[in-house]
Amino acid sequence: MKKNKKIIVGNGPFLSFHLESLTEKHFIGEEIDSGQYKLVYKSESTSEFGEIIKIKLIIGSIQNRKKRLIINPPNNYNFKIKHKSFIRMELLTNKLGFVFTNPIWTK
Repeated sequence: MKKNKKIIVGNGPFLSFHLESLTEKHFIGEEIDSGQYKLVYKSESTSEFGEIIKIKLIIGSIQNRKKRLIINPPNNYNFKIKHKSFIRMELLTNKLGFVFTNPIWTK
């Protein structure tokens, strides 16, 4: 059975993202080449799950085992990936709501 890998785990609020290059869109679970990308994300919550207080963009280098953490990145945030990495996101609300995404992997 083929696994989808497009997993988003949470307890109520919603967060999803994709990356855009000059010519393509890349989605959670995909493997892409290193390069310049634009982050595009959608986040939602309701009064039941609380106000969104923090969105995290995590860029992890597999090569040197370091992570870069960007708190509350703007939508359409531009960044460059130089080597084998992963890009994932997290969301937290003021009522302990959370979302964790699977990554997009770079070669």
